[in-house]
Amino acid sequence: MSKIYLTSVGKFKKKLLEKAALLLEERFLYEFKVVGAIPLPSQALDPSRNQYLVSKAIERLKKVMPKDAKFLLGITAVDLFVPKLNFVYGYSDFISKISLISTFRLNPEFYGETACEDRFFIRILGEIIHELGHLFGIKHCFNNKCAMYFSNSIYDLDNKNTFLCDECERKLKRASSNYSPSKLSEFPENNDFI
Repeated sequence: MSKIYLTSVGKFKKKLLEKAALLLEERFLYEFKVVGAIPLPSQALDPSRNQYLVSKAIERLKKVMPKDAKFLLGITAVDLFVPKLNFVYGYSDFISKISLISTFRLNPEFYGETACEDRFFIRILGEIIHELGHLFGIKHCFNNKCAMYFSNSIYDLDNKNTFLCDECERKLKRASSNYSPSKLSEFPENNDFI
């Protein structure tokens, strides 16, 4: 059976990846494996923005993609961007089956808030689930509570759940027979956005 791999790109706390892997295994019924960190590609840094270009970082991840991987998710603590956007929380390359997630703007301290590891972790988990949804072929959802909703700001991200709405859950079930509908919390019954 193919595995879904998590790796840090640059320095990132391995224990947070391991914690996420356990929760994701239960939710998606795939084996999630945390592998060793890879260095940040220096050529991805745009010094004028002090941000890293996603496409160059994904090129680096392509070189270390395990042969038995269904997907590879890189997690980095640096700020990421794609052309025409100021920043991205994450990005998925459906063709290469690779996602890259930035925790730079997920950290409460970035917004002048008190450090809170629980809040930080929930944001990371939500972003991983969002990017995994893209890797499974799910597009953005119009339901602002769904994990697949596009987040323009941290307020959007904090407002949505770390699980999929009923419609996106159905899409995921069609895309993967391994998916489990187990949820970390109860979804509202009245779903006006689908």
